[in-house]
Amino acid sequence: MLQARHDSSPSQTVDTIGKVHTGASGTGKPGVTVAVAELRSCNESKKTPRVNSSPSPLVDDHSSNDGSSPTETTFKDRSRGSHMGVIGCAVATGAVLLINLLVTIWAAAHYGIEDGIGTIQNGGCDFTKTLSLWSHFAINVLSTAMLSASNYCMQCLSAPTRQDIDRAHAQHLWLDIGVRSVRNLLHISRIKALLWVLLALSSIPLHLFYNSAIFSTLSAREYDILTISPNLAVGNFFNVTAVPPDALNPGPYDHSYSDEWAFPPYPRSRLIDYGLSLMRDFNNTSIWQRMDNKLCIQKYGRQFISTQGDFLAVSHALNDSFSIKFIDTAYPKTDNGGGPSYNWMCDLYPDAQHGINNEQCRLEVLLPKATKWAIRSNRRNFPNYGMPWQPDPVDYCLSRRVKEECRLQFSLALLIVVIICNFVKAACMIVIVYRHDAVPLITLGDAIASFLDDPDSITQGNCVAPQGSFQKRKWTRQPRSWATKRAYWFSSSSWTRWTLYNTLWVITAKRES
Repeated sequence: MLQARHDSSPSQTVDTIGKVHTGASGTGKPGVTVAVAELRSCNESKKTPRVNSSPSPLVDDHSSNDGSSPTETTFKDRSRGSHMGVIGCAVATGAVLLINLLVTIWAAAHYGIEDGIGTIQNGGCDFTKTLSLWSHFAINVLSTAMLSASNYCMQCLSAPTRQDIDRAHAQHLWLDIGVRSVRNLLHISRIKALLWVLLALSSIPLHLFYNSAIFSTLSAREYDILTISPNLAVGNFFNVTAVPPDALNPGPYDHSYSDEWAFPPYPRSRLIDYGLSLMRDFNNTSIWQRMDNKLCIQKYGRQFISTQGDFLAVSHALNDSFSIKFIDTAYPKTDNGGGPSYNWMCDLYPDAQHGINNEQCRLEVLLPKATKWAIRSNRRNFPNYGMPWQPDPVDYCLSRRVKEECRLQFSLALLIVVIICNFVKAACMIVIVYRHDAVPLITLGDAIASFLDDPDSITQGNCVAPQGSFQKRKWTRQPRSWATKRAYWFSSSSWTRWTLYNTLWVITAKRES
């Protein structure tokens, strides 16, 4: 029960009943669906006294005190209430647009563009990760400001004016107040509905592309796999003349090679370079890292290798007369077709292979066998082509140390999409500021003030009607008994919304797991 005292007659009081329909009959909660507001006495037929109260205008179109016309809007009027919030949103969105535009132009000119991609940083991964972190922090600050401003303006646009409510009530329809409502779009002006749709559609690419516009990449390396003798591994002896000629050094697989086995020769000169390098730098830990078999399998048993280079398996199967041998080259793969790049580890272990053609190496089966691990002799079973693979037991391995390289890059196309969406939002907000002169009822307080100021005759006599009667368009005036019913917070939303929300939550949780 709300009581308003008439100023001209201090002893006279007029009882007014405020009715806000929500999920439970006869109850009301802020920020939920408002079906109708009846702020008149159920039995009072004469008009209630007017109260000096008005809703917060988006742009106030009432007459000013200086005698200006009702349609004339001064800057002072435009600066009041929620309209000031829209002005702030437009300024914030315009500032974000200016930042995005200037940064994109500067980055494209400073770093250059190749195939639509610009490279900001190319070097150590630690610095690149730090730079990426702060870049995405800045992006999230800008996107939060822009999307929050858009959300505020969308709620202002979907809020009905008193005229919208009167028209809807005349057709026995109800509207939403206090929430960003989609159903209100059918009952508000077309320009407001169009602006709402533009703001909503321009938010989708921002959610998808803004954070993706700047991204970091890790350089994956290919590496050679060779077997060497224990003496060569410690720099004791290397017989250059014992290195076989190119024709007897099968190289990595090559479809374009004319040989039926498709293995072009591995250059003898390269094998000699390896041997001489080992003789010179075998004890230089900054170049070569010695690892036991288990650590070798763990380090090289990955699809992408970034900190390890060539793999040298030290095997007592080789001696001074034959001290170095090429096995294979492993290439990084973006898919798992044909198996991962580390399949060579499992060639001699059928129980560690699975897949249609046994192309998948199962490291969990191979690791327990690390102490007796052996790798195949080479792809063409040198020197006996066509013979079964011969094992080369691995005593330990040497791994060439390489510097991990990362890049921080940006996509010019995605940044342009972000700028376009940013521009659309800024333009829509400017239109709202200068062209939209309606007085929206954004909050429940706005609605209460409006109906106190100008009661609704259509809903007169329905102050205790349940929510369902309005939803079913049964707006009949008839005697009703008051029934007290306990209301719960979850009843503020419909079962349809609860079901949709929880269904989407379950689907998202399953995809993430």
